[in-house]
Amino acid sequence: MFKRHASSNKKLISTSAYAIAFSVPFISLFGETKASKIISAENQLFVENKQPESVQFNYQSNNYKLNLNLEDFLISEGTNKKDEKPIIEEERVLISEIIIEGLEDHPDKERLEGLAFDAMLIRPGSKVTSEEVKKDLDRIYSTGWFSGAKIESLQSALGVQLLISIEPNPILNKISILPFERKMSNTKLNEIFNNDYGKTLNLNTLQIRIKEIKDWYNSKGYSLARISGPNRVTKDGSVELNIQEGYISGIEINFIDEDGNTEDEKGRLIKGKTKRWVIERELITKVGDIFNRNKLESDIKRLYSTSLFNDVKVTLKPVSSEPGNIIIALGITEQRTGSLTGGLGYSGAQGVFGQIGLQESNLVGRSWSSNMNLTYGEYGALLNLSLYDPWIKNDKHRTSFRTSLYLSREVPQEFRSQEGGSIRGVSDRYEAPNSLISYDTNQSHNLDLNNNNTLINTGPFTNFSSAKLSAPQFSWFDYEGDSIVLERTGGGFSFARPLNGGQPLKKVPWSVLIGANFQKVKPIDYAGDKRPYGVASTNFKEGKVPENEVICVAHNCSEENTLVSLKSAITYNNLDNSRNPTSGDYLNIGSEQFISLGENSPT
Repeated sequence: MFKRHASSNKKLISTSAYAIAFSVPFISLFGETKASKIISAENQLFVENKQPESVQFNYQSNNYKLNLNLEDFLISEGTNKKDEKPIIEEERVLISEIIIEGLEDHPDKERLEGLAFDAMLIRPGSKVTSEEVKKDLDRIYSTGWFSGAKIESLQSALGVQLLISIEPNPILNKISILPFERKMSNTKLNEIFNNDYGKTLNLNTLQIRIKEIKDWYNSKGYSLARISGPNRVTKDGSVELNIQEGYISGIEINFIDEDGNTEDEKGRLIKGKTKRWVIERELITKVGDIFNRNKLESDIKRLYSTSLFNDVKVTLKPVSSEPGNIIIALGITEQRTGSLTGGLGYSGAQGVFGQIGLQESNLVGRSWSSNMNLTYGEYGALLNLSLYDPWIKNDKHRTSFRTSLYLSREVPQEFRSQEGGSIRGVSDRYEAPNSLISYDTNQSHNLDLNNNNTLINTGPFTNFSSAKLSAPQFSWFDYEGDSIVLERTGGGFSFARPLNGGQPLKKVPWSVLIGANFQKVKPIDYAGDKRPYGVASTNFKEGKVPENEVICVAHNCSEENTLVSLKSAITYNNLDNSRNPTSGDYLNIGSEQFISLGENSPT
């Protein structure tokens, strides 16, 4: 038992009786007198105790109680006017001794007794009111070391003794959080309370630890987690807490117009162009998951990265029937995804050219990107159609698909040199054995047809076959003299896939690509007639050229070449920003292998 008395503070306590004045509110709070009578007069209000024995007043709040025993009391005089209430002043009681009990069997007895006494402002020798006693009881309880506290007053020869009975908290041995299925592991939970096990439970420290649990959830993005308790504290030191982690009961997707409205003028919900599954597949956040702020933020970033939306607003709506759970409402404003472009320009390959293009980045609401470009220039034209699907529907590997078709006609820059001359079209040719000169079938030539040194005027010929029949010992070519145009018709496709192990939203640096390209190439003139051969204009003189100056424009001197190739690539990319990187690495290793489909299909 812990005692403090007035002599230790060198206070002299009188042994006479005390007359104590108390206020009316004090009597109404503790009014359990055995026999008292109230006498009222015009200017006086007295309470007279009819019995000499002690009168006991009790105060109890929650787990702690105040009992104060006094011998005699009276109500001080006050003015009792019709319009004024009496002013009542409470006299103070002299405290002779403070006794603390209830810790006899506790292993931490001395420290807890000292903590309880230090929490009080009342000391032996103090003159106090009942309100000050109550406040000291609150201070003892606010230390957090005690689950119950009670103060009783005992009359002694030297004054009033305060008997403080306190019930200490148990030694902390175990912490449990309900429900058992939760994000925080028992290992992490025990790590937080590691320094508290084996020590007297302090409710203030427990609140600090609860905040640490909350901070851990916040650091992981679980910002809706709410920890309450303790629900139960057992005598063996087991403490039970409760947590609401904040589950997602639903996800709503609403389309909003540029004015922020969700309904049109007729009161109908605004229907967006984008398919709902295009939006939903970009969300890691799913119904039934614990709400995670970090995941939701990454979801919003992915939605913006599709370039389909101007704005994405997030609203968290509580579910009244499911406390702690929420519904995520996404308000989405779509942006314009189509564009029409055009212009004029000049390039070395095309000369002066005009261009018109039509782009759509959300074709049929499936996030497909389509592109149609038409370019017409001085030396050719190009029509190109392309389609790109960034994520094939329902593919868990996030495989993308790209395809294109094109038709082009162009005069190769190598065939139209301004200084070295140009390559002119030849529709057909014939190579005679041991012939060093090739002659144009469209002009007349003096040739030694009979090998007798007699020159005979030959040509021009109406067709190429006549030249071959008339003079087979000479080489002939049908010179057209027009520009050679290469007509290309083709296309290609490719599939690309990140190596994400079937987790479509997982960001990984490695990806692979496979695909194929094909095209047919025809050498023609502007009218579309075949031109498989060509002659350099600078070497064409007097209707003839050296034999080796008549060249094949197409492979194998054919009228058409077919090119087919298979391609593959592997890419490593950990750049911090794909458009404006400041750190990271990029590596691409690719290969394209041509395969032959016949003698006119080069590899």
